Amino acid sequence: MAAPLPLHHQTRTPALSSDNSPLINLDNINNNNINSQYQAHFCLVSLEKCSTMRELKQIHAQMLRISLFFDPCAAIFSQISNPTIYTCNSIIRGYTNKNLHHEAFLFYHEMIVQGLIPDRFMFPSLFKSCADIYVEKQLHSQAIKFGLASDSFLHNTLINMYSSCWCLDQPDEAIKIFYRMEIENVKPNAVTLVNVLTARARARDLRTVKRVHKCVDESGFWSHVELKTTLMDAYCKCKFVSRAWDLFVKVVEIFYLHMYL
Repeated sequence: MAAPLPLHHQTRTPALSSDNSPLINLDNINNNNINSQYQAHFCLVSLEKCSTMRELKQIHAQMLRISLFFDPCAAIFSQISNPTIYTCNSIIRGYTNKNLHHEAFLFYHEMIVQGLIPDRFMFPSLFKSCADIYVEKQLHSQAIKFGLASDSFLHNTLINMYSSCWCLDQPDEAIKIFYRMEIENVKPNAVTLVNVLTARARARDLRTVKRVHKCVDESGFWSHVELKTTLMDAYCKCKFVSRAWDLFVKVVEIFYLHMYL
């Protein structure tokens, strides 16, 4: 098998496709007037026409030359001799914010292989990158494995995740976590309570709606507009319209009280 062409090699003979037409002309691609997006597109189109190993190596070399495989974030990370979990969190969060979900999981896998242990702040970004409930459950299991089973920050993240699932069994997972938080005296945040109410309103679970209402009273979340409206909506869906009306009257009274203070 012929050795790969060096990256600096310039050839004056264009590679030929199976129909003997020019496949890739490096002189054209090296033209400074051609922008990088066109170069990348040209390489990808050429890959579809590639029929020999020589052609493939030429295209591969050109893709390397135009940095089509270059990830500046990963390149910088590779230069850090002793990366901290804070650095890893920043990189995964960056991938997630840019919708590079596959890269986020690849980086997470590499981090685990190298012996780094994820902390409570890493999993929210990973859950955000995940579109598969079965992968989310695997992440949940890994969080427990790494000693985060009783972490309040992770509990809120898990409830939000499971409550957003439309599968019938997944919101039940959220309720199990919510009840466990009550037992362990862990306080949920307002967003978590909104998600629990939304999930249980669909199931017409008046018992849980009342428990969330109690939690709202105890936690002083009455300034959270979305939580108040979600609670009223949950009571209506559970056919407890009188309680929803009482809440509405209370919200109006609080509104006018603050307006005249």
